Amino acid sequence: MKWQANGELAGSDLFALVCELERVETEERRHELWRLGHRYPQG
Repeated sequence: MKWQANGELAGSDLFALVCELERVETEERRHELWRLGHRYPQG
């Protein structure tokens, strides 16, 4: 994972992290993770 100068994860890394979390979370939390992961472009 790569951090940007502003202290946030790069968009593609955030998307990858959210995708991994979606695999192990409950259905209720998956929806919120999906929304977070799709806020940013994948690349």
